[in-house]
Amino acid sequence: MSFFRSVSVRAHWAAYVIVLTLAVGAFAAGWSARQERMWQGMQAAAHDAAREVGLSTRLARDSIYMLQGVSNGLFQLESLELSEAHHAALAERLDLPGVFVLPPGVKAAHR
Repeated sequence: MSFFRSVSVRAHWAAYVIVLTLAVGAFAAGWSARQERMWQGMQAAAHDAAREVGLSTRLARDSIYMLQGVSNGLFQLESLELSEAHHAALAERLDLPGVFVLPPGVKAAHR
């Protein structure tokens, strides 16, 4: 009888180990799939963010070029009489990195 009891106990332990191994394997496979989905989601979000930054950077650059053109056009108008105070205030407001304000009488090199 002890032989059958030991075989029965061994069979139970073997079944327990097999079920536990399958459960750990299923958990590991599910975890790996979840991590892969999260990684792909982060890559997609990073790609979208880079595209948005590129678009906003391009828009800002175009706006600065437009502002530069308008400011140079204002300063080139001979009929526009600006006092020194107005001229200084306008130049101060247009004091942006990458924006060059041409003083009156200077022709713009690019058109």
